[in-house]
Amino acid sequence: MNTSALIAAGALRALQERIDVTAHNLANLDTPGYKRRDAVFAELLYSSVNNQPDHAREAGRRTPPGLRVGYGVHLAATPLQLTLGPLRQTNRPLDLAIEGDGFFLVEQPVRNAAGQAVVDESGRPVVRRALTRVGAFHLSPLPDGSGRMALVTPQGDFVVRQGSAPGDPDRYVVLDPLPSGRPVSERDLVIDAAGRIFVTRGGQTIDTGMRIGLWRVTTGERLRSVGENRFAADESELVPVNPNGAGDGLRVAIRQGMLEGSNVELVKEMTDLLAAQRAYQLNVRALQMASEMWSLANQMRR
Repeated sequence: MNTSALIAAGALRALQERIDVTAHNLANLDTPGYKRRDAVFAELLYSSVNNQPDHAREAGRRTPPGLRVGYGVHLAATPLQLTLGPLRQTNRPLDLAIEGDGFFLVEQPVRNAAGQAVVDESGRPVVRRALTRVGAFHLSPLPDGSGRMALVTPQGDFVVRQGSAPGDPDRYVVLDPLPSGRPVSERDLVIDAAGRIFVTRGGQTIDTGMRIGLWRVTTGERLRSVGENRFAADESELVPVNPNGAGDGLRVAIRQGMLEGSNVELVKEMTDLLAAQRAYQLNVRALQMASEMWSLANQMRR
C-alpha cells in the first residue's frame, strides 16, 4: 500500500483523537475542580531501506544507505495537568477549595447489581476509595438515628478525616449533635485553613475534634480517572498532607466558602483546536493526493 496514504490516514486518526481531547476540555470549562488533559503523540515503527548490494544496479539512486521510512504518529497518552484552577467565592459554608497540592479522600460503598452493599469475608463493607478536588460537600444524617451528620460529596461519598487509616470504623468526618440535641447544620460550621471543624453557637466556638484530611500522590501520572472528577490511586502512592504547611514544607490550605474552578484555558484550547483542524485538513489533502497518484499508476499499468 502507498506509504504516504498510510502516514496521512494515521495522522487523521491521531488528530481526531486530539480534537476529542480538546473538545472534552472545552466542555468542562466551567466544571468545578476539573483538570484538563493534553494530547501527547509518538512515532510509529520505522522501516529501514537498505542499499542494493550489487552497485551496478544502483545507477541513479540518490537515497542514503539505511534510509528509515516512517509511518506517521499515534496518540500515545493524554496526561492529566494538575495545575491549580482559579478559586471562586461562593460564600457557602461547605464549599471548600484546596489551595496547593492535595486531594480530598472519599469512600463509596461497593454495591452489587441489586443495589446491596458488598461485604468481605469478615463482614465489613467493601469500599471504593477515590481522590477529588471538588469540595462541594453536604451534610447527610447517619442511618442509625443518632442525629449525627456525615460530610459527603454530591454523589454520596463519605469524606475521610485526617489521621485515619484504611479500615478504621471512625475514619469518616462525622459531627455529633449540638448540646440541645439538634443535628448540626452547615450554617453552624466554621472550617479553618488546616481543615479543623468548629461549631459556632450562641457566640461560642466549639472544636468538634474533626479535621478534614488531605492527601497527595507521589506520582501524579499514575492517577486513574473514575468519573465525576474523581481519581483512583494505589494506597502506596497516597501521602497525608498537613494543611497550612505544617511539617511537610508544603503550603497547602483549605479555603471555606470557595470552590476551585477548572484549569482549562479557553485561549489555549481554542488555539490547539484550530491548529489540529488545519493539520487535519492538510492530511485529508495528502490522502487525496496519494489516492490520485495510486489511480494514475493503475491507469498507466493498463
